[in-house]
Amino acid sequence: MNRFFLAVLLFYCTSSLAQLSNMIVFGDSLSDVGNFPESSRVWWDPQGKKDLHNIVPQLYVPFSNPVSTQTDNPYLAKQAPIENNKNPRKYRSISWPQYFLIDAKNKKLLPSDYIAPSNLLNTQKIPNAISFNYAWGYATSEKNCVNPHYQLIKNCDSKSIYDARKNYEENPSHQNYLKLEIPGLFQQLQLFTQDYHANKISVDKNTVYAFWIGGNDLIIAANELRKRGNPFPALKFIFGGVEKNELKNISILIQQLPVNQRPKNIYALELFNPGLTPGFYHTKIASIANFFVKCANFWLRWDTKLFNLFSNTKIVIMPVYQWYENDSENTLFQAHMGQACQLNFKDYTNPTIIPKTNCMGFMFWNAVHPASGMNKRVAELFLNQIIDKKSHFSKTSGTLC
Repeated sequence: MNRFFLAVLLFYCTSSLAQLSNMIVFGDSLSDVGNFPESSRVWWDPQGKKDLHNIVPQLYVPFSNPVSTQTDNPYLAKQAPIENNKNPRKYRSISWPQYFLIDAKNKKLLPSDYIAPSNLLNTQKIPNAISFNYAWGYATSEKNCVNPHYQLIKNCDSKSIYDARKNYEENPSHQNYLKLEIPGLFQQLQLFTQDYHANKISVDKNTVYAFWIGGNDLIIAANELRKRGNPFPALKFIFGGVEKNELKNISILIQQLPVNQRPKNIYALELFNPGLTPGFYHTKIASIANFFVKCANFWLRWDTKLFNLFSNTKIVIMPVYQWYENDSENTLFQAHMGQACQLNFKDYTNPTIIPKTNCMGFMFWNAVHPASGMNKRVAELFLNQIIDKKSHFSKTSGTLC
């Protein structure tokens, strides 16, 4: 009898941590796992100065350093050859959602660590129960699409987005590059909704939804203020424009789902201090950009508190700003703060070789995108927050565990 009671208790405690089903990600280049096409070019101007401004950010997509030579995930974007080299790429980069899924599966919280760029749903039959990524490099929190120069494209849909990407892959000219259609957050939600109703993806109440957006809105605001003297995008950013867009789209997502498939929590990631990045480090505008981000994060937290008062599905803020601040003080990263890993080695232009140290000790891969070490940290801390949240819920719900 005692053994039976113990078995029941253990089962109850295990089930209280509720298994995760899969993951759906929305956002920009910090989360993109292959929607934005990889570039064959290493430098915008091959004859120009080899500095941060000349680096092509999407040399690898995900936007990070290459790390993996082998993967059993068959649902990944096709890689572009690196210019002036006939050898195919031997390596892939990995973003934080992928590391998160790997960690969660290793902890037996997930049945699969496969994640596919949503763009592949246009051409491949993919098991609908795996995870899907709707994030795109250069995406903003706004409703419409933009091109990689943030020029507005009003009339975009799933077909035009796919066609523009396909045209660029077949002919990667600068003209076709400027015709790429990058879905904003609202359009990403529309793509998800279409795929959901077409049964291309499967979700339930244990699906993890992650939103991380706003970095490109900040870049647009800073450029408008610095280059054109236009303060309005900056004022909109400071007073919570990104957060209002984000919460509006989270609300749309919840309403699109049947009640029995709505998750208990949806996760929104804060922006981190841009002053830590090589692109801003020790520049005159670093403190201003950090102030902008602090304002944005404040509004995200404030608006979320109001949202949660009236919603059964709660938004949980992931304290990314503090994560980055804490790790910037880590001795592992301090020696290379303000430096881009991509500029410190030459082997990244060779598709078959990467340096042995491979960004070890570097927080950032290029001007603004984290290197693999920081992507792993975000994934680890994100998963820990989810586990802690579920454990806390179990305790407050009156369980014995």
